[in-house]
Order: sequence, then C-alpha cells, then structure tokens
Amino acid sequence: MSIKSPFFVVEEFISPLQCEDIIERQRNNFPDEDHNGVPLKTVRENELTQLRLLPLIDALMPDLEAYYGFERKGILPLLFEWYVEGFNVEPAKTKSFAYHKNKWVRMLDVGFTGIIFLNDYNNTAPFDPDFEVCGGKLEFPTHRFSFNPQRGTLVFFPEAPNFVHTTSAIQVGELNQIRFHVVPEVIYNYDMSKFPGNYKSWFNIP
Repeated sequence: MSIKSPFFVVEEFISPLQCEDIIERQRNNFPDEDHNGVPLKTVRENELTQLRLLPLIDALMPDLEAYYGFERKGILPLLFEWYVEGFNVEPAKTKSFAYHKNKWVRMLDVGFTGIIFLNDYNNTAPFDPDFEVCGGKLEFPTHRFSFNPQRGTLVFFPEAPNFVHTTSAIQVGELNQIRFHVVPEVIYNYDMSKFPGNYKSWFNIP
C-alpha cells in the first residue's frame, strides 16, 4: 500500500528564470524593521506577478482538489515574502487556527497554504548570493522536519494545528518566497487517518 503524504510538492512549478524575474520585479531595497531596528519578514503584493501566476495555480487546482477531496471557493491574494540575514524569526503558527484557553480555535475558513520558493538552499562553498540562501528552511515542528528552499518548487499543505510552521534564520544571503491561501467551499478538516506515517515514509527517507 502506498503512503499518502499530506504535503503536495511540485518541483519546477515555475522556472529559475521566472523566479529571477519575480524577485527583480519586487525591487526589494530595505526590509521592514521593529522598533529596535531588527529586520522583520517583509511582505508585499505585486499585481503583475499575481496575474501571471494565478493561471498556473488555477491549472493545478483540479489535481489538488482530487488529492485532498475538496472544492475550491477562491484563492486569496498572493503574498511575496522577503527574509534577510538577522531577521526576527517568528514563532511557528498557522493561518486559520489560534491557541486560546488551552485549545486550538479555528479563526478563519482558509483550508490550505501554498509556498513557492524563489531561492535555492546552499550551505557549502561556492555560494552564489544572486539566487542561493543559507538558512530559510520551511520548518514544521510538529512533524519534526523541514523543507530546504528549492527555487521554483511549490509546497502545498492543509491548514491545521498539525501544520504550524515557520521560516528558520538566514545565515547568508536572502530568501524570497510566495505564499498563497486557498479557501474551500466547505470548511476542510484535516483527518490524520487519511495520511498515515511520518515524513520518512511520506518522502521515502531511510
């Protein structure tokens, strides 16, 4: 019996050239900062890039709907995230749930999150800062594993307390990624029994 992963991963969802084009269009110069001057995750929108990417996401939707068993209602505006060295790492969290009075409470009807990496992870020399980053892993503490950024790769997963996540510190370079959220017609409740196993069985890791 094949093991079904709760993560839907599409490598080369967009090309390296498209990644470079998107980063250049963002024209990132100065990151947002807190009151102490510490860099923060910088989030922006870009209408032109969104117009170009939405048809690609739309084309993938039938596969995602069939895989998870839902029907899409809509896609929220795409968010373009920029992380620099020394940025203030955020606690792991999820879009739709908050921990309140010792329990998880649903706050939004968002059912799924997608992340598109625009940089490649590299922790060895030689290192090219134009498109590589050391750090910036997409971490899932509950599942005890993380994704290394790989430009052009899309990682899609359910919105549930099981999938609280954060982006790890940047040692060298910068991380650019796109985040989008999908709202289903009917609220999607993640069922662990449909995705047995763990990251080792999901991704064939010895």
